[in-house]
Amino acid sequence: MQLELNEEEAEMLLDILKLAMNEMSSMNSLNRFKKPPLLTEEESNVLHESMRFCGSLMKKIYYRK
Repeated sequence: MQLELNEEEAEMLLDILKLAMNEMSSMNSLNRFKKPPLLTEEESNVLHESMRFCGSLMKKIYYRK
């Protein structure tokens, strides 16, 4: 995937991704302590994959500077 963003757009996307990562981490933490779990196993797997994708995208944007 190739993104063509100016610096302001990249900063905004980075902020959005950070917020999304925090929200996903919070959901994942809550899920560990709830019985029954808040998320199904499939939803939890999608959440983990999304977090990995967001993390790698954040690194690409950050190190592009």
